[in-house]
Amino acid sequence: MLRITPLPAFSDNYIWMLENAGETWVVDPGYSAPVLDFLDENKLSLDGIMITHNHPDHVSGVERLLSQNLRVIGSGRNRHPHTSEPVLGGEQIELAGLTFKAIPVPGHTMNHIAFYAIPNESKPILFSGDTLFAAGCGRLFEGTAEMLHSSLESLMQLPEETLIYCGHEYTLANLKFASEVDPENQAVQQAMVKAKKLRAKNQPTLPTSLKNEKQTNPFLRAHLPQLRDRMEELSGEPINSDVECFAQLRRWKDKF
Repeated sequence: MLRITPLPAFSDNYIWMLENAGETWVVDPGYSAPVLDFLDENKLSLDGIMITHNHPDHVSGVERLLSQNLRVIGSGRNRHPHTSEPVLGGEQIELAGLTFKAIPVPGHTMNHIAFYAIPNESKPILFSGDTLFAAGCGRLFEGTAEMLHSSLESLMQLPEETLIYCGHEYTLANLKFASEVDPENQAVQQAMVKAKKLRAKNQPTLPTSLKNEKQTNPFLRAHLPQLRDRMEELSGEPINSDVECFAQLRRWKDKF
């Protein structure tokens, strides 16, 4: 039976543990200690590691976890030194009884990969790393706004019931920004109430769903006239395309 467990790390990271078909995998182990504790407490052994991108808070725990001959799947572009199965995008990867598709999503970094699968008796799942967050998206550390916008557009083509397991607990801060961008959006206000209740209990706000994100995430809504009008109002400049609107949103969020 598929089980996906979040392990909090650092101030706001999530490391994801995936268990299915007798295998245990970890996604983006930025810190090894919570992973080792989880394995010990549940009497499990680790079968492999998935890496979405090479930022230290996502990979610093990899080396210590390599006490066994593990499969390590990550980008073949600027690959992590311990990657044993490099992917560039489009590959089908068999692991833990699931078939994952590697989706290239450059923007936050040039080598960012998202991992997507459709379990037999569960909703589709996406490990999105730092590309797509609940109500937000990643900063542009290496790529361009055009790249990240295109990456998010590709993820928007997935089924709306897809569950999104992202790399950080940024939901409340992102929803606060979304409420400034789109103040009349009732879905944002409802999501804020729900997220506040969860965080008050120290519970994760994740996973989110692609359906929810299409309703609340301003970075997936840059094609809407009200978002473009809002960004023109704030910037004092005409916005002539969805990408320009997206870029203005990202610049405003960087300073928010």
